[in-house]
Amino acid sequence: MKKHIIIILFLVVVSICKAQNFTVQNDKILDPTGQEFIIKGTNVNGPHWPWNRPTIPDADLIINTWKFNTVRVNCVPSLKNTFPNNNPNFEAIVSAFTPRRVVVQLENHDFTGKYPEGAELENLKTWWIDLANRFKSNPYVWFNIMNEPGNGPKVDERWKTTHETIVKAIRATGANNIIVLDEHGFGQASGLRDGTTNSGILTYAEYFTKNYQNICFSVHMYSEWIYGQNRLAKLFEEAKNRKFSVHIGEYGSSNGYAKSIAAQMFSLLLKWKVGNIVWHWDGTDAHALTQNTARGGAWEIDPKDGTIPRNLSFVGNLIWKYNRDELKPNSPDFELKALWMLNGSFEKNFDEWINWGNAEVEKNSTNAKDGNNNVKVASAAAGGGCGQPIYLTPGETYVVQAWGKNSIVPTGTTDLGVQYKDASGKTQFEVLNFTETNYVQKRKEFTLPQGISDVSIFIWKNDKNVSFFADNIELFLKKEEVILANSLLEDVQIEVYPNPTTGIIVLKGNDLQQFDFHVTNLAGQEISVKVVHISTDKVQIQLPELPDATYFISGNAKGQRFVRKVLMRK
Repeated sequence: MKKHIIIILFLVVVSICKAQNFTVQNDKILDPTGQEFIIKGTNVNGPHWPWNRPTIPDADLIINTWKFNTVRVNCVPSLKNTFPNNNPNFEAIVSAFTPRRVVVQLENHDFTGKYPEGAELENLKTWWIDLANRFKSNPYVWFNIMNEPGNGPKVDERWKTTHETIVKAIRATGANNIIVLDEHGFGQASGLRDGTTNSGILTYAEYFTKNYQNICFSVHMYSEWIYGQNRLAKLFEEAKNRKFSVHIGEYGSSNGYAKSIAAQMFSLLLKWKVGNIVWHWDGTDAHALTQNTARGGAWEIDPKDGTIPRNLSFVGNLIWKYNRDELKPNSPDFELKALWMLNGSFEKNFDEWINWGNAEVEKNSTNAKDGNNNVKVASAAAGGGCGQPIYLTPGETYVVQAWGKNSIVPTGTTDLGVQYKDASGKTQFEVLNFTETNYVQKRKEFTLPQGISDVSIFIWKNDKNVSFFADNIELFLKKEEVILANSLLEDVQIEVYPNPTTGIIVLKGNDLQQFDFHVTNLAGQEISVKVVHISTDKVQIQLPELPDATYFISGNAKGQRFVRKVLMRK
């Protein structure tokens, strides 16, 4: 009897000791209480990150309002002298979160797309040894060694050897904190299209889990993962069968293709219970968790009292409900809507576009149809153009339309349109052909088959002697199209300026105080605006931060109605 009691007491002590840390057990992470821990996280600004919004004051919003249990702290040690005052204090950030049982995942952003060697590798090792010594007694601090290491379609042994050098150095300090290894190829592994060929995780996972404790892996999901739901499900299945832990360390939240990736990802997370960390809390870049706000940041929610905000973006809404266990499979929250492409007016230069050669954005150009900019594919070389990866829903009917012109009549045509691979892998095209030398707008409707992949919108010039100019490229669902007159009704005389606008519109006419004003996008969705009545015959409409696109202002009063098209061009 005494022997049994001793054995039981020993097991209890062992269990308590193990429970003092997070532990990785096969494909799961257990928290210090022994419960399964599923990451619900966001990337935040850290030491010397270029964006200067302080992270610590947002801790209550992050933890209590958004219900995140993990922050991935973006650090750029090489920019210490460039941004010395941007969230510089590791201890302060850790102290703001970990006492509240929120994981702080520290990461190094210096080697995105590469592997450090020589002095760079030694500097990285020194940096991690310092942090390991400082935080080895805090199990809520995790170490994400390198953000998105390596590039190219095939992983090589450097993914293993570089990570192992740092893992050994961290473990030599006595730190048993969880260590996160990012996937090869800018974190995406080419979307795992070729299995283990481009995956450091699938190639080396067992090596690390057998030789080191508390190792888990992270995949980042951007354009390589469009139409990647089956590939992601296969990764989760591999992790379960091969007993390694993987989570999504970054995924986009912009209003283009990123929302389709997020929707497919969350539909799988509900089944597989895999962790995720969104990019990004701050909102400075194109990724946005709120809409009609200054920066699209998660901190700009309205209201901030924990009730569902009125201004969540598509991805922001998915996260809000997922973090509260309110997101349900096949709910309307997963229904994708416009926008289907971004920056079709090139007012944001080449943002979202890929230059395939000889393409440039002309700024303050006389070739701009509206606004200041347009795209030009220059002469003096055969071929050339640009493209943008997009997501379109199989089985739906879309409309692509654009303005285009050639510098001279081309041999053949200059083409603009949508291309995709069908279920057999054959590339199909829905094309607008331009031969004209004056600006013309062309339009095409097309219905997509099932089983498509690798969709993009493209411009391609064939004649080397021709320069091609394009502007105001638009893509939308046929059923979302709102057909509105661009001219006024005869009995309402209204002047609208400036048009294009950067965000402030003035309407001038008689008795404007009697009108109700509304602003909608091409999909018919109403935009929240501020209306200021300057006088009885002049009204100012203040638009929120909006993508460059076409919008409609309508006014209604006593049976009178007018509609005006305005262009947002920042």
